[in-house]
Amino acid sequence: MHKRITFVVAILPLIATLEAGASQSLPMNPDKRIKAYISNDSMNRLAVANDRITQVFGDSETYEAQTEESTGQVFLKPTQENGNKALAITLITENGATQDMTLEPSTRDAATIILKNSVAVSSPSQHGGGFSGQGVGMMPTAYGMGQRA
Repeated sequence: MHKRITFVVAILPLIATLEAGASQSLPMNPDKRIKAYISNDSMNRLAVANDRITQVFGDSETYEAQTEESTGQVFLKPTQENGNKALAITLITENGATQDMTLEPSTRDAATIILKNSVAVSSPSQHGGGFSGQGVGMMPTAYGMGQRA
């Protein structure tokens, strides 16, 4: 019995360490701000399953971000000046999904955050490039006016 308790006590820190570096799989919810935990000094990876992140909005003074265009992943870490203060960002995907997030930095290993979208969002390309009605077939010019394709 004593050996079993010693084993459990010895393995608990190992389990906590594994969980700290584990990826977070979170369901997307466009009506709520979801929270995720990130490293305060390493690049953290954010991705959306079966979609690509195309835009990140937030106070760019509080974080550094790099995008990987071919996969649509974002690598992000708080600035040193931001420290452990929470980051408020909004992600927009290629398929039009939007997710508000609060990222909680702390001293931990880099995080992998995979967002899973359970709501089907149609791609802008399925609707004539994102235009509808009489605008279909219009191409923007350098001045923002439409020109027939």
